[in-house]
Amino acid sequence: MRNHKKQRNSKYSSNRTRMVLSTYRDALTRQKLRELEKKLIQYFAQLCHKEDLLTQVLIDPETFAVQFRDVHGRLLSLASFSAGERQLYALALLQALRAIGQRRLSLVMDTPLALLDEEYRQRFLRE
Repeated sequence: MRNHKKQRNSKYSSNRTRMVLSTYRDALTRQKLRELEKKLIQYFAQLCHKEDLLTQVLIDPETFAVQFRDVHGRLLSLASFSAGERQLYALALLQALRAIGQRRLSLVMDTPLALLDEEYRQRFLRE
């Protein structure tokens, strides 16, 4: 009888621990995604210099799907960005991931500025 009670308590404790850890993981994921959203907007604005193009980024914590909104709250599609703006978005995303991450990551890119026009190329190199 005593062993059965210990096993039941052990199973309860184990389940409770899993639940607490799962809740913590979910909360931490949401916190890091909010940080990533803020940094992504910040870095994109610095690189693009079109402050009305992208003012809100929302990342779904379940699917990691990304939504973009402009200054008027309208939903934007990444496909509606020019090739250069998509390149700047990718660079801003990488910069944001590095900023919130705990590890320094190396990055190798093949012609990272190829899709940018001369103005953006110079701005990117300066900043």
